[in-house]
Amino acid sequence: VNVRAGDATSRARVLPRRAWQVGLLFGAFVVVAAVVVDRWQAPAREADSRAEVRERMLPYAASLRAAVERRLGLLSGFRSFAESRRTRADLVDEFPLFAQGTLSGVEGVRVMQLVEDDRIVAILPEELRATMLGLDLGPLDPGNARQIRTGRPIVTGPIELREGGLGLLFRQQLPQRPGFPDLVTIIL
Repeated sequence: VNVRAGDATSRARVLPRRAWQVGLLFGAFVVVAAVVVDRWQAPAREADSRAEVRERMLPYAASLRAAVERRLGLLSGFRSFAESRRTRADLVDEFPLFAQGTLSGVEGVRVMQLVEDDRIVAILPEELRATMLGLDLGPLDPGNARQIRTGRPIVTGPIELREGGLGLLFRQQLPQRPGFPDLVTIIL
């Protein structure tokens, strides 16, 4: 009789241990299955999210495109202005008047710069001259140097601006002329 009582006690201890192991294995299986299903469905969820964003942006796409094109036209005008000056003295003398007219006449334009050898050589508004004139932009933006050399307009951003806040940078290379700036920049 004592032997049977010992068997019942050992059986009672073994069953809860096995139940715990089965529960742990089942839980691990559920976690692995959830991860596999999540990985399998991730591309579909991402495609759905992109489609939803595209659909929501559709009404604004035309106005956004027009705003960017207007600013690129402004950049083109700035480039033409800089290219048309015969001497550097003419460019330096006339830049403040040109930039002031642009800053006051076009909403959203915050800063206009002339850059030579990665250094700001002229900037408006005037209050930025003390902190920004002569600033070396090379270390701040090494990734875009190759893109800028293509001669096409480059739009960068939104980025944190040194002047504070977020902004977009519109830049374009000027034809190489000794003693002249090599880049025009508009910051929105």
